[in-house]
Amino acid sequence: MDNIFSYSGEGDCYSVSLRSDFGAVFLVNGVFSEGAAAFSYPKGEALYITVLPLEAQLLSYTVKIIADVALCNTDLVVAIKHGDNIVIKLRPRYNYVYNTKITKTRNAFRLDNPFVPFASAVDNVEKGALAVHAPLSTPERLFRAIKQQSFATAKTCCTESLLATLDQKALADFFSDYTDIIANDFANNDNSNAANDLQNDNVNKTYFLIDTTGKATQFLFEIKNGLIDNIVEI
Repeated sequence: MDNIFSYSGEGDCYSVSLRSDFGAVFLVNGVFSEGAAAFSYPKGEALYITVLPLEAQLLSYTVKIIADVALCNTDLVVAIKHGDNIVIKLRPRYNYVYNTKITKTRNAFRLDNPFVPFASAVDNVEKGALAVHAPLSTPERLFRAIKQQSFATAKTCCTESLLATLDQKALADFFSDYTDIIANDFANNDNSNAANDLQNDNVNKTYFLIDTTGKATQFLFEIKNGLIDNIVEI
């Protein structure tokens, strides 16, 4: 773990992991980071993160965070504190974010569901508007498919045994109260399996599901032969 700040005592700092669903690099208190490795910073001090997207159609922005509390641009960041670990997810900023009225443009997304673009935006998004993005794990693909109401795709993420107990409505209802999914990097890195990469679809994975109030609930996605076999709250 990189320590980009000076601090004294192991218990005086948080371990932080940065995530985004789009290609980006970051400035963390002025220090360049690709977000791939966790880092530590002193408790009680402010963390300034500037997001620099690797996609020309996305805009850069800066957030100020103390512990797991974002103090600006709060719609663009989710911070989850679990013990001394903090997972921070940065969301994409589109040109429309600060408009008072949303119009249908080829780059516009609905505010009520950031996973569902306006119909006029679908082609642009799928063919290049978000060409630079982080690859999705199986739980993330499932979540996105359900939010896009693409249940045929959602079924390809699940084992036959799980689908035998859950129909389309049950899947939609299970995720209906949640607006985002964020990997718990620290729990996944503690996995005893040597392949701890979230893109490895042969190991169980732990994720936070974020509800409409911003509350995070932790779930274990049990993986069998690359597919989700069970989802358990932990």
